[in-house]
Parts: sequence; C-alpha cells; structure tokens
Amino acid sequence: MAQAKRKRKYKPKPRLTCDFVVKNNFHNTSYTFRTRYYKALSRDQIRLCRNALCGVSNCTCGGVVGERGPQDFVIRDGFDVTGARIVTLEPIRKKL
Repeated sequence: MAQAKRKRKYKPKPRLTCDFVVKNNFHNTSYTFRTRYYKALSRDQIRLCRNALCGVSNCTCGGVVGERGPQDFVIRDGFDVTGARIVTLEPIRKKL
C-alpha cells in the first residue's frame, strides 16, 4: 500500500536585508540603502549617498554619509585595526 505524501510546511526565511532611508533636511533629499544590519558600508556606498544627499562639492551640511536631521536608525562611525573607516547602520532599540 502506497503512503500518502506529506505536505511540506513552508517557513519563510528571515529577512536579512533592510531598507535604510537616509535623509538630509537641509536640501530636502533622501537616499535608500538596502543592506544588512551592522554590516559595514563600502566606500562607494558612502560616496553615492553623499552625492545624492548633497551634490555641492564644498557643502558641509551633513554628517558621515551626508545625513542631517533626525534619522530612524543609528549611524556608527569608527576605524578598524588597519585604520580604514567603518560606517554601519544600526536599528534603534526601543525601551521596554
């Protein structure tokens, strides 16, 4: 007698990437990153973000990635052991 096939229960994979929208309220511009939490941004990603948020070459309106004003996440800026700059985007932890 043949056994009936079991239905597989579909479990969605956890979402590893997230969209971070960086805003500059001085120029009223925004830029969207699609990256993982706590993953270091590349130099090209930082350069593209700065150029998108503020296209003026000598403008000092923004921070590390050109952000200005309140953001929905924390931008961590630091250096690794070789002296290379590391920028990560981290979610804000809510108080319980």
